[in-house]
Amino acid sequence: MSSLRDRIQAGKEGKYKGLDNGLGDINKYIYDIQRGTYYLIGALSGAGKTTLVDYMILTALEDAKKKGHKVDVFYYSFEIKEEIKKLNWLSVHIYKKYKVIISPQSIGGLGEEILTDYQQKLVDSEID
Repeated sequence: MSSLRDRIQAGKEGKYKGLDNGLGDINKYIYDIQRGTYYLIGALSGAGKTTLVDYMILTALEDAKKKGHKVDVFYYSFEIKEEIKKLNWLSVHIYKKYKVIISPQSIGGLGEEILTDYQQKLVDSEID
């Protein structure tokens, strides 16, 4: 960019509009999800970091799809295996699309919860 004036003009043209992250009023301060920006989320274990980031990423991906933007996401966790992360994202996706809560543990067959036929149908429709 050759000058501050060029940067301002590009902003007026919407070139710096971020992707929606689903956080509503908070975006007045963080300006959605911005291209080329790294976000580091830290807090105590169990504070909701993963849930927050899952929601933000899935919302941003939906917004990118609507706008026809290609998005690359690099996600790294010291705590969560890839398979579990996929179960989490599938759970959030099903909730956002159908407003049905299905725990990642249920989807993955962990613990005592067993999917109902309806829940299984939703899961199957999203992974086919």
